[in-house]
Amino acid sequence: WGVPVPGNVDGFADKRIYVWFDAVIGYYSASLEWAKRTDQPEAWRKWWDPASAQRSYYFIGKDNIPFHTIIWPAMLLGYGDRALPYDVPANEFLNLEGQKMSTSQNWALWMPDIMARYEPDLVRYYLTAAAPEGRDSNWSWAEFVQRTNSELVATWGNLANRVLTIAQRNFDGVPTPSELNAADTTLLNTIETGFARVTELYEAVKLRSALQETMALAQTANQYLSEQEPWKVVKVDRERAATVIFVALKVIDTLNRLFSPIMPHASQKLHQMLGYDDAIAPQPQIEYELDPDGAQRPVLTGQYAIAARWQMSELVPGVSLRDPAPLFRKLDAMRRINRCGAFFDDKTTKEGADAIWTYQHCGARLARLGSVLL
Repeated sequence: WGVPVPGNVDGFADKRIYVWFDAVIGYYSASLEWAKRTDQPEAWRKWWDPASAQRSYYFIGKDNIPFHTIIWPAMLLGYGDRALPYDVPANEFLNLEGQKMSTSQNWALWMPDIMARYEPDLVRYYLTAAAPEGRDSNWSWAEFVQRTNSELVATWGNLANRVLTIAQRNFDGVPTPSELNAADTTLLNTIETGFARVTELYEAVKLRSALQETMALAQTANQYLSEQEPWKVVKVDRERAATVIFVALKVIDTLNRLFSPIMPHASQKLHQMLGYDDAIAPQPQIEYELDPDGAQRPVLTGQYAIAARWQMSELVPGVSLRDPAPLFRKLDAMRRINRCGAFFDDKTTKEGADAIWTYQHCGARLARLGSVLL
C-alpha cells in the first residue's frame, strides 16, 4: 500500500512512498487548524505565503532528510504558491553510552523516566551541549552529571545567585553605579560582542556553538566578579561595590537571554528574580480540541504573537529585585548502569537491579523503574 513511485524507473515498479508523503502535510494542515481555532482564518499565510518574511526551519534526524528536502518541497511546488523550507537542520545520530539506541532492546532514553527525575532544562542543556550536529555523538550519564554540576550549578547558577544575593542584601535592588573603570567597560564590551556572535550562531542553527559561546561569557563574568570582590569592597567602598553589582546584573540579564532558547524554564525564573513580569521566551502549551465525532484530542499550540525578548539588558538603577533562589540543584554521581540503560546508586540492592532485567527483559520498564532509578 502507499503512493506508487512515479515514472518507469527500473527496480521501482513495486515500490511505494507511504508514511512520509502523507505525514509532512501535517505541517501545513496544523497551521490551517490553528488559524481556524484562534478565529484568524487567514493567519496561516504568515508562514506559508511566499511573500512573507517568515522563515520555516525543519529540525530533523539525518534519516529524514529526503522527505523534507525532496518530497515535501516537491509537494509544495506542485501545489503552488506556498513557501518552501528555509532551512532543514538535520542532526546525526545520538548514541547512549557508546551504543546505538534501540527501543526494541530497551536501550534508549525514555522521556517519562528522565522527566520524572530531572528538570527539563538539564536535559535540554546537555542535549544541546552533546548535540550530534556534524557527526554522531554520545549521551553519557556521567558527563550529564558532570556538566550539570560544573557548568550549570557551579558556573552559571552560582554567578546569578551570588550577584542577586549581594544586590538584595546590600542595595535592595539594582544599585546606582558610579563612573565605570576599565574592568567594567571591558566586560560590558565583551558581552556586547558576544551577544552579537551568539545571535549569529543561533541564526545559523549552530546551537551547540551558541551554547559554548554563552557559557564562555558566563565564565568571563565569574572571573570579573572574583577579581572585583564586591562582597569585600562593599564594606569599605559602597559606591564602587554598587558599580560592580550594577555591571554584573546587566551582564547576567543579557546572558540569561542568550541561555533562554536552550533553558527557557530556568531563564524565566531568573527573569522574574531580575524584576521582570513578562515572559522571556513564551513556551508552547497544550489545549484540547473536539473532533466531529466528539472525541477529544490534545493540540500543541502557543501564543505566537508574543515575541521572545532578544536584546541586551535594559535594567536601570532602582528596579526592585525579587528574592534570589538557586536555579539548579547539584546531582549525585551515578554508580552503575544496567542492561536497560538505567542507573543505580550504591543504595540499590542487587535484587532490585536483577529484578528489573529479568522482568520480561525490561519490557515493563516504564512501570517498574520508579523504585530503582536515581
